[in-house]
Amino acid sequence: MGNRTERCSLCHGQLKQNNEALADFNRSIALNPSQGIFYQNRSFLYNSLGDRQHALEDIVKARNLGVAADPAYLKFLETK
Repeated sequence: MGNRTERCSLCHGQLKQNNEALADFNRSIALNPSQGIFYQNRSFLYNSLGDRQHALEDIVKARNLGVAADPAYLKFLETK
């Protein structure tokens, strides 16, 4: 799994501490922007918050960085 900040963000997300989770994901990306998994996980958080546009942007970025994005998830986000 990713760095300590990434692990914290996943824990915050599980606890529905969304602001803390988002801050941790942003910090993980700032520290290592080439890790597609960070964008994928932030995409999942954005989606759970109802922010499909940012979720789509992040999953596309994750895919461009080599993450195997679920085609059904992409299609869902692309459908408004």
